Amino acid sequence: MRTGLQRDLVSQGYVPAFYINKASFTYNGKPIMTIDIGVGTSEDPYFKFNFIPDAPGKLEVTATDNEGKVFMHEVDVRI
Repeated sequence: MRTGLQRDLVSQGYVPAFYINKASFTYNGKPIMTIDIGVGTSEDPYFKFNFIPDAPGKLEVTATDNEGKVFMHEVDVRI
């Protein structure tokens, strides 16, 4: 994650900002939680939360960055 405030030593300019700004978690298509994230989050973030599923299904996370790119991942959950 880059804040946009780091100096590029070669060009003497600034390294462009690049960071995750939102992560959404759903289970079987139903929203669980959405997190607003900013430049203060680590490059390899770790999110932990408690969740008790009511049936087997898919836990999905969708993360968007400040450039509009989207990353999606899903995990099958068995009870």
